[in-house]
Amino acid sequence: MAKMTPLQTVVENFGSKKALAEKLSAVLERPEGVSQKDFERRVATMSNSKLLRLHRVHETLNRRFGSKAALVDKIMALHSVGKEDKVYRKKIETYSIARLLDMHKALKKRVYKAKKSAASLDVALF
Repeated sequence: MAKMTPLQTVVENFGSKKALAEKLSAVLERPEGVSQKDFERRVATMSNSKLLRLHRVHETLNRRFGSKAALVDKIMALHSVGKEDKVYRKKIETYSIARLLDMHKALKKRVYKAKKSAASLDVALF
């Protein structure tokens, strides 16, 4: 079976592009200085693939972490060992959700590798 196009996926899962755009405009963060009407218009004119990607990112956030603040907390726990870095926290709170998810994945991988290499060193010493 051939892979579905973004339009086919949107129509199958959401009924129409307008329905998906309305759903996303309710959960996306509106940039400062942009009116709600302009923001909704911008979201409605995005490509189907971008709308699907944004929906997938927000579904992942809600399923795995619950909120952006919880995701930032997890990143801070992985990044700083015992010390809270308020400047860094404030900086990453401005990042997009997709960027934060990528950052969390990379940090988790780095911590796992560090623990694995530390365990192999312990075995080699004894």
